[in-house]
Amino acid sequence: MRAWLLVLALLLAATRPAGALQDPQIEPLLVELKIGRLASKTVPAQRAGNDVLIPMLQFLELAEVGRKQGADGSVTAVFQPGNVTLTVDPQRRRLVVDGRQRPLSPREFLVQDGELFVSTAVLGSVLTLEWEVSWPDLEVSVINPDDLPIARRLRRESLAGARLATGPGTQAEGQLRDPPSAVDGLVADYSLLVPTNPGPKAGAYNLGLGLNVLRGSFEARIQNQGSLETGQVRLDVGWTGVWRDNRWLSQLRLGDGYASGPRTRAIRGIALGNVPFRRPSILGELPFGGSLGPGWQVEAYRGGRLISFDSVNALGQFSIDVPIQYGENPVDFIAYGPFGEVKQFSRTYRVALDVIQARRFEYGVSAGACRLAAPCTATANVDLRYGLSRRWTIQAGMDQFWRDSLPNLSHPYAGIVGNLTNALSFEAEAVKDAVVRGLLRVEPSVAFQFLAEATRFARNVDQPILTPAGREQQFTLFARLQPLGASQSWLYFDGGVDWVENLEERATTARLGASIQPGQLRLIPSVRWRTTQPKSLPDAPKTTKTTWGMNAILLPLPQLGRFLGKVTARGNIDFDTPADPFSASGYFSRPVSRYLRVELGASWLRNERASLSLFFTADLPGVRAYTTIERPATGDVRATQFVQGSLLYDRAYQTVAANAGPSINQAGVSGRAFLDLNDNGSYDRNEYVLPDVGVTVGIFSQRTNRRGEFRVWQLPAYESMLASIDTTTLASPLWLPSYGAIGFETQPNRYMTLNIPVLAGGVIDGSVVRSSPEGDLPVPGVTVILRHLKTGRVRTLTTFSDGTFYALSIRPGEWEAQVDPRAVERFGRTADRMRFTLKSSLQGESVSGIVLRIR
Repeated sequence: MRAWLLVLALLLAATRPAGALQDPQIEPLLVELKIGRLASKTVPAQRAGNDVLIPMLQFLELAEVGRKQGADGSVTAVFQPGNVTLTVDPQRRRLVVDGRQRPLSPREFLVQDGELFVSTAVLGSVLTLEWEVSWPDLEVSVINPDDLPIARRLRRESLAGARLATGPGTQAEGQLRDPPSAVDGLVADYSLLVPTNPGPKAGAYNLGLGLNVLRGSFEARIQNQGSLETGQVRLDVGWTGVWRDNRWLSQLRLGDGYASGPRTRAIRGIALGNVPFRRPSILGELPFGGSLGPGWQVEAYRGGRLISFDSVNALGQFSIDVPIQYGENPVDFIAYGPFGEVKQFSRTYRVALDVIQARRFEYGVSAGACRLAAPCTATANVDLRYGLSRRWTIQAGMDQFWRDSLPNLSHPYAGIVGNLTNALSFEAEAVKDAVVRGLLRVEPSVAFQFLAEATRFARNVDQPILTPAGREQQFTLFARLQPLGASQSWLYFDGGVDWVENLEERATTARLGASIQPGQLRLIPSVRWRTTQPKSLPDAPKTTKTTWGMNAILLPLPQLGRFLGKVTARGNIDFDTPADPFSASGYFSRPVSRYLRVELGASWLRNERASLSLFFTADLPGVRAYTTIERPATGDVRATQFVQGSLLYDRAYQTVAANAGPSINQAGVSGRAFLDLNDNGSYDRNEYVLPDVGVTVGIFSQRTNRRGEFRVWQLPAYESMLASIDTTTLASPLWLPSYGAIGFETQPNRYMTLNIPVLAGGVIDGSVVRSSPEGDLPVPGVTVILRHLKTGRVRTLTTFSDGTFYALSIRPGEWEAQVDPRAVERFGRTADRMRFTLKSSLQGESVSGIVLRIR
């Protein structure tokens, strides 16, 4: 390569017209122009002593810098980020960087055959680039290209590929099987409210009992109705069964519960359907698209995590499939231009709770006695839903109410909900003898939201159940704006208008507010208007009332010291006019210990004395208690004590644990971490337990106690969970969990028993060699594949420069080692396989001298 470059350089010099050079000491040549190890290109250059002049346009193209050439021969480049502009003006013999001029000498730039050459020394000084010139190799290299656009692009692609390949999820290597008995588990919830004035007779209690019956949740609850003196109680008893994988019947409720359909209500009867007990968090994927121009790349982030990475097509358009979930789906995009440009923008997609997966059919049926305060003896519902597509869901059904002294009510209904575009969603519903409703939501990004909803209520319905009595129609507008963009959430404005017409009057309520939080202080000013007009008096004037308000929240300021630095304050004040307050309140809160917080407050109303309050919160691991002491504006000082908690029975350990509660319909896991010396996966009495080891179950983490035990509650029932051990907390670097993660499905109202085995691993070492006439030669940089014969698990190693390999924490048992077949193919040969056995011992065993020979 060097030889032909030198020949071409000599030919170029010999054929060059006389007098073309501006300096006889400058000579032409061909060089290999390199941007680090990222890109290279053979280009013409000019040598000026020990310096070299390179073609400006070709350097900028290779570095992927935005550039253009003027009619006067000048070259302008824009370096990103920061839009740093660099211009080389050959007419005025100068270089300009963001307005700063630098004169150029004849040995620092040259125009040759329409090509502008600039000294690497000059480019190095103005762009902070380090250049290396190798005259024997005819190479000119940038040795620190990290800030050039080409380096940033390649670095982004590498990081994006690594992040996406890793993914957020962890797969279960083992599965827990702990089926419950016909009747298992025991959970007891309790709460008690005792006031001092008028006394305990005005208190309240709530007692609940939860069992795991036939793998379902049995729940019984009793609570007082009214004061304790009346002796009235309410008893609720019910059983819920869940079958997550059953296509036609996923849940069944018997006894006290709630009706199916969009308007839930308390009933005593039966409810069943194939509606998931808990819907999956991810509904599917939807494309987020846009147009940027040719050559751009786009990264999509949600919650700070990279979820997708793509380039635009030939038309400059992009479309990224993003996993969506219920509620708001904000996605932040960072776009990188072909010349280092950077753009940041956001998009959002809101999924209504009524939307289901595409081409999925769901039904719900319920019937039973009414538990409503409204006059109703029995009720029933049939609810049907179908996912037309990823964006649209239709719904239909019937609500029926039977009443004694009033006419029965039948409410057939139909509706549709979905998204016209990613930014535009729509809902419509019609319920016979109840409502007709439509909603339109515009939300192109988190920074802007607009909602319009119109509802018309049925008239002439005697004591309606599904709608407010006397309401005729209602119209609502709401908007929220973050003027500085989604990333500047410290400032936003919101406002809304509600227009309501009843039988008696028409009322319009409007509000305009803001939120400002540049630091630890958050200010929420607002102004509200309410206008009413009686319908019975059409000529009566409208009554309008305007109020101003200011809410403030002060977060802790550590710079105020150890005591005041932990105080949180909040307050508000309301005005009839800007100078006439009619109410105010203020509260100061501070933690006293890890579990105790104290709050002191005062409130005031016009023409009344101030009310004072003192509030204590004790949130202990086993019980939760609230104590309130008040001195109202009128009356005597009164106090109220509220206590809440749960008792949990753990069958495996025959113990009772306390929890702050409520805990019915939740699930738990208990067990121990132990050293499984015989590798049978079960805890034996003679095996060592492992104290102070980190265990993670779902989102909860804790350390095992001195007996190696852990206990986790508050897990959602009927959910797939993962449990794992933090290997950094194990006492020996040779130990390793038998399973990277253990999967299980939680069961309601009971502890599942999960003993986590840890194996005493060992050390192996060996080498990979290649047979040759000179003898065995080491083979560096090849992959060695280890396969555990009992479990089939695979582990890979890479040989060092001398062909050896070494590994810690190798699982006990029989292994087979081989060289990666793809590496063997490169030599066109065969390779040996070798089996070895690593024994289990507390101190850790080792196997040495493993030799894998490529023949």
